[in-house]
Amino acid sequence: MKDTKILHQFDENNVIHIIAESTSEGSYCPSCGTISKSEHSKYARKLSDGALDGFSKKITIIVRKFKCKSSSCSQKIFTERLPFAAAYARITNKVIELITFLALTISAERLSCIMKKLGISISHDTILRLIRKLPKHTVAIDDSVKNIGIDDFALKKRKKYCTLICDMDKRMILDILPSRNKEAVADWLKQYPQGRLVSRDGSISYAGAITEALPNALQVSDKFHLVKNLLDNINRYVKRKYPKNLIIPKNKEEIVADC
Repeated sequence: MKDTKILHQFDENNVIHIIAESTSEGSYCPSCGTISKSEHSKYARKLSDGALDGFSKKITIIVRKFKCKSSSCSQKIFTERLPFAAAYARITNKVIELITFLALTISAERLSCIMKKLGISISHDTILRLIRKLPKHTVAIDDSVKNIGIDDFALKKRKKYCTLICDMDKRMILDILPSRNKEAVADWLKQYPQGRLVSRDGSISYAGAITEALPNALQVSDKFHLVKNLLDNINRYVKRKYPKNLIIPKNKEEIVADC
């Protein structure tokens, strides 16, 4: 760990505990960028580095608070920033990078369970927050993608709907769009002109976006809506074909009696 001195290290219950302190001469104020070497106080910050190399590590690092010497800065006291962990984070950057990468391929719920096995306690809600912080177009365009799946989901029940787009052959998430907007979906699909099939729900917006971006692609209903539409049509047919007061015989005797 850069600019860090290890003071003590010990093993306990298959966990490596590391006690360290920052050795940097000063730190930049996060508000104005002025470097300060004037210490105000110290405190112990706890971090988890998981078990990515086979050993779960818990880090306790003594960090300092500095006084900002800029007279025009509103922040008088600030905590030094660490090169291997973001401000306020409880896990290292290395672990966050791994979680963010895996979160684009599997569900947040499943990833939360996997990380727990690796010694990292992180909720699925926190994983979703990490995904939302990703910059736009973090996933490189894959020319091999031919069959695309589109569906919506709500960040909060009945509020703020987003669009999830996946590669149906590899069963991998390609991107997450912050809305169900037709223009946004169409612009995204135009990056994949080789797309030949798109699975979607009954949304008119999605249908219009696919037609605009990939006019030659085959649009199909996803499995859930395919079964739902089938059952709805069967129900309508039965109601139209047979009277409401139709009585279905329970056994052979009733059938014979009616004859």
